Amino acid sequence: MLSRKRGFTLHLRVAALLAGTIPLMAACSPISDPAPSPPSGASASTTVCDVSGGVEARTKDFLTAYNAGHASADSYFSRDGGFKWYSETPVRMGTQARDRNSLGVFLQQRHREGDQLTLKEFQLNTGGNFVMVLDRNGVQLDSKGAIHCASGEFIVWSIGPNPGPG
Repeated sequence: MLSRKRGFTLHLRVAALLAGTIPLMAACSPISDPAPSPPSGASASTTVCDVSGGVEARTKDFLTAYNAGHASADSYFSRDGGFKWYSETPVRMGTQARDRNSLGVFLQQRHREGDQLTLKEFQLNTGGNFVMVLDRNGVQLDSKGAIHCASGEFIVWSIGPNPGPG
């Protein structure tokens, strides 16, 4: 029969062994990569606007695609008639800024020109509207945007100075 002290020590050793084995077994299991989980606190009834940091994260995701020149950068913008404009003072304004069909080509051209944008400041306002400061080659640009909360697609994106469709 084990003494109490030896029995307690044995329990500790078994517990330590199991604690080291279970994570190892989980790491070696043949589970495929799961789909990305929704942001913390999200559920089927919440939107990107309801999740803390959701719109800012979506903005950063777009900027990553934009800076890399991914064709997917175009897919961050609404196509269903909700799109209002994508403007960059002074290169894309007025009628051109409101032309959704030309956006993908424009984004690809900006990448070929070496354009890079970095998010420096971000503030979410009500209704999916936001203001931000973007950095382009050391120049701080006051900018703004709006996102369709349910779909997570941008409907407005304006890079300053003096952001707006023009």
